[in-house]
Amino acid sequence: MRRPVWCLMACLALVDCSNCNGNVPRLVDQLEDRDHDGWFSAASNTALTLTLTSASFPAIGGYQVLVDEVRFPISSALSGTFSVPIGSAGTPMPIGVAVATRVRGVDGLGATGTPFGANVRVVYRTPPTGEPGVIVGDTRVVFGETSTTLSPTMVSFALGTVTLNFTVSSAPFADPNPNDPNGDSDMDGIPESGEARLSGYFNGIFDPRAGSLRDVDLIIGQIAPNYALSQWAREDLRSRFFLNGIELHLDEGTLNNTNGHGGVMNLGATGAVAGGNVTPAQALAVRNLNVPAERRANTYFVLLADFASVDGTTAGRAFGWTIPGAIVMRTGFLGINDISWYQAGVLMHELGHEFDLCHPASHDGATVGGTSGGVCGRVCPAIPVPQRDGGASVMGAPSDDPNFAVAAINVLRRPLDYAPAQWPLVRLGCSFVP
Repeated sequence: MRRPVWCLMACLALVDCSNCNGNVPRLVDQLEDRDHDGWFSAASNTALTLTLTSASFPAIGGYQVLVDEVRFPISSALSGTFSVPIGSAGTPMPIGVAVATRVRGVDGLGATGTPFGANVRVVYRTPPTGEPGVIVGDTRVVFGETSTTLSPTMVSFALGTVTLNFTVSSAPFADPNPNDPNGDSDMDGIPESGEARLSGYFNGIFDPRAGSLRDVDLIIGQIAPNYALSQWAREDLRSRFFLNGIELHLDEGTLNNTNGHGGVMNLGATGAVAGGNVTPAQALAVRNLNVPAERRANTYFVLLADFASVDGTTAGRAFGWTIPGAIVMRTGFLGINDISWYQAGVLMHELGHEFDLCHPASHDGATVGGTSGGVCGRVCPAIPVPQRDGGASVMGAPSDDPNFAVAAINVLRRPLDYAPAQWPLVRLGCSFVP
């Protein structure tokens, strides 16, 4: 059992090294949290990096190693593979890729054993790395706070055993803003006090340090039990954001093997009903009913429904609608839960508006607000003219295309990606609503 931090602090306050070597600090100083934000003021917090150092694969073909739903090797196409040619099956392959980070602050002091972990999946693609691939297996890699080489992780399937070798490196760090609980060194919109609370609850997955991946906390609500993101959509989204320096945390009821606040929602008196035209305002009401106030202050929320409607009528239907604090999104298309990148594309588009991005055509430095604007109300910053093409960004929309034929072509060629000039314009946290 963990001892209360206040108890340890009170005891250690009695330990005075005034008669010790001058280079030895008092323990109480090492455990001080001056601004009470959940991070030690001194370099007594711990950052742990899980690295996939090497692997051996039993058969020729291509392999993906997914860690927390991010596909490695990470690539712009989101489908990179570790290729095993003839003659190399079963031979250790050096990799050396950092695949996960965990942090520990005030919450977690005194924890023992292996309090951290990462979910791992291996996918095999037959030569020449075809789709969709065969899932070799799933496992969880667990680790503590010590720099170490973990025991090999082995996952077996019909063609043999995949062996993954991981190391853990541990590094101390100090509170990035020791006198400001509302500091935000990594500029993800979540104050360090909020990241400490989330990290403590979800076992280390929110990182406050400058230069770390920025965190996006996304709660996904379902209007009924059969409404959910497909596994492919989750992997596409997680991998795309990871590639661009953002940890997109997807809470559909669990997050890092811990109970969250997503999943099937209590609709209460919100006006939202399964099979109906759900508005963003109703989605916000559902969020307020189901998500605790302390979490929703720094969280994005999406409600998966039958129909997204701006005004609750059939005429107002769309694939998704956004207001500050909430997104409502049509779960499937033509009665199908997911077609190719439909779910990932619509959700990434609506999140783009929450991040204050506009439709490409509106990024001309003059267009303000409207259905094509970000929700934070700035003038859409100009981007290069070629990138204003509605088929060159997931932010493209049929409403901006001149006719149905162009709209159909753009739907087919639109990438699951923001335009290169849009990524630096992402404003995390600008649309938070407590």
